[in-house]
Amino acid sequence: MRATIRPAVLVWTFGLATVALALAPAGALAATSSRFGFNGPTGVAVQGQHVWVTNANANSVTELSATDGSLVRVVSLGDATLTVEPMGIAATNSGVWVAGLGASSIFELSTTNGSIVRTLSSAGLNGPVGVAVGGSTVWTANQTHLEDISGATIPFSTSIKRFNAGTGALEGQIAGSTANGLNGTVAVALGGANAWVANVNSNTVTEFHAATGSLVRVVRGDGINSPQSVVVSGSHVWIANQNGNSVTELNARDGSLVRIVSGGAYGFDGPTFLAANAAHVWVTNPFADSVTELNASTGSLVRVIGAKADRLQAPMGIAVSGVHVWVANQWGNSVTELNTSTGTLVRVIH
Repeated sequence: MRATIRPAVLVWTFGLATVALALAPAGALAATSSRFGFNGPTGVAVQGQHVWVTNANANSVTELSATDGSLVRVVSLGDATLTVEPMGIAATNSGVWVAGLGASSIFELSTTNGSIVRTLSSAGLNGPVGVAVGGSTVWTANQTHLEDISGATIPFSTSIKRFNAGTGALEGQIAGSTANGLNGTVAVALGGANAWVANVNSNTVTEFHAATGSLVRVVRGDGINSPQSVVVSGSHVWIANQNGNSVTELNARDGSLVRIVSGGAYGFDGPTFLAANAAHVWVTNPFADSVTELNASTGSLVRVIGAKADRLQAPMGIAVSGVHVWVANQWGNSVTELNTSTGTLVRVIH
């Protein structure tokens, strides 16, 4: 099984399988961006005129201007003695929410000045990596499994937790089970009245009612293979299958399969993160240093983006807003901004 890339020696336990990923070859990792604070940039979110980027190796979040890519601020989530490892991020007009994998915490930041509004760490959070906000509720995907008294991993012991976005109060939690398929939950997306969760260990996607947390369905098969992320756009649900080198499209109304997008022409190589608007879907390929753009209506290939000038190096998180697409380059310690219409480079921020 392939693990999500991080620029460090990694031993990551998913279910009963352990995966090791060695350091990149000498010279493969770019120097830390001292000005922008980029150090293992992983997650990206856009809110209004602001772009937020998590730095998994620096316990920080970088805020950029969406207008010109200039630095607004670098927000520290903890000093060097802590291992916060911020990963997933979601932004709304009222707050920015960050999943701290290493700290088993969720941080809420002010959209006005970047200050920490609150830290959620006492609600049984266990390795949160994905976060999504819809209405008044924050959803977190907690991928770390629990262990029994002997230290053995307990299957289906990952979970989903829901918090009130206004108060931070815990509203509900959903424990993993064979019935709901929650096993290595790594991503969550909200769309319409429902929430969709990617389960990397059970090769499933689980749909819940967003208001109540009740189970709607578990989607199995349909090409879902090590799903790393999920995004909802209108009536479409898109899933990145890292081990399958494919993207699965589902009907958001009933969870039925629309199509499986795969084939050498698409350039998929460990597809990991997704972004979508009404017309297009973008997929990051960290093992190929590229981004694949699809037609959202037909699933056909628009283009594969990966020119040397784009400086895509282990591209991970991706977000789209208006005429711009923003890509976090985890090994490049940079952010690439692309034009949504043409796929051409706007700028590389580093």
